[in-house]
Amino acid sequence: MVIVIIGSSIASKSALETLLPGMKKEDRVIIVTRDRDLFYSRVLLPNYISGELEKKDLFFASRDLVDDRRVSVVNEAVLAVDADNKELRLNSGNTVRYDRLIITAGASPTGVNVDGEHLPGVFYLRDLEDAEGIKDRAKRAKSCVVLGGGLVALKAATAVKKSGAQVKLIVASSRLLSAIADETVSRLIFGSLSAEGIDIRLGASIKQIGGNGQGVRYVALEDGTVIDADMVIAGKGVKPNIDIVKGTGIAVERGILVDAGMETTVKGVYAAGDVAQSMDYLNTRTGLFTLWPDAAQQGRIAAGSILGLEREYTGGLSMNSFVINGMPFIIIGSIREKDIKGCEVYSNFDERRQVYRKIVIRDGKPVGAAFAGDISYAGMVYWDIRAGRAVEEPGKYITKAGLKQIFTSRLF
Repeated sequence: MVIVIIGSSIASKSALETLLPGMKKEDRVIIVTRDRDLFYSRVLLPNYISGELEKKDLFFASRDLVDDRRVSVVNEAVLAVDADNKELRLNSGNTVRYDRLIITAGASPTGVNVDGEHLPGVFYLRDLEDAEGIKDRAKRAKSCVVLGGGLVALKAATAVKKSGAQVKLIVASSRLLSAIADETVSRLIFGSLSAEGIDIRLGASIKQIGGNGQGVRYVALEDGTVIDADMVIAGKGVKPNIDIVKGTGIAVERGILVDAGMETTVKGVYAAGDVAQSMDYLNTRTGLFTLWPDAAQQGRIAAGSILGLEREYTGGLSMNSFVINGMPFIIIGSIREKDIKGCEVYSNFDERRQVYRKIVIRDGKPVGAAFAGDISYAGMVYWDIRAGRAVEEPGKYITKAGLKQIFTSRLF
């Protein structure tokens, strides 16, 4: 049996580690990836750009993992999956045949779609090559414009700021992290970034990136504002790499649709990680779950399904953990105002200490939480949400003393 894995991030690595012990001597695994380097953390790329981490610190698996004689690596991009003939068409024109396929193709940055987006000095931040280009340019850049108000943009802005460049953050939305955060969290992040010296423009849209063959010189906004810049980073979100399966019979919506065993609508083809659209743990709908633990679990389950192991993905629960200018944040589940209508909401903001806690209750069970400034017990709250634990005294979840009482009492 020939098993092909598209991609080389955590979902791919978890699938490979699961497959190897259960494979026969004659079985083969082919990893097809456009990445020059395998098994590194994209989440940590901003820390590499800022100098907090060295390149070697990005890797979470040894190259020895692919030294097994049953494993081979093809460093090429996949153009399309031919599910009828069970083969991949590669960028080079070559093909790779498979008996079973696991798609962990990840996601790609959303383009800015304006004049000048391809000038030298315009970067996206998705892979190690992007990070190395940004790191090199930041050493000599005086002014950098970062486009977007999501986590990628915020992390890129803080990373480049540490290199000494002036950074301006241009955000089309009326607040930061509008896709996941409530107003209080957004406001705290705004204050933290501003204190770090980052100039933030909310409700601003880019019209043009100007420059010449030597590179970027300015960014023009729709309101007529012109900002000097010799470097631009576009962090306006990502989209799953689903184009490779279009027209194959593999069903897609926002991502590739999978069942609890991570199998797609075509038998023998599986998907995991950023490209997979799976069940939401808190709802009956499906969603994209891009967290490291979810991708790792999905990769293991996909591989387990191929090996005949009885494993099921019980659904994703979003959790974002990050630090801005020394202030930690954790957002779990649903906390945005428009997502929690009809829910009970309890919150506590200590303005002097800049500490914020929020818990969202639906039908007597927690479905969302936010922590800022002090993230003590956040991990335990995550598991309360994941377990669907009934909440008798929700007010205790918004103070440190109350949280301590809740979780200490369970030990006795």
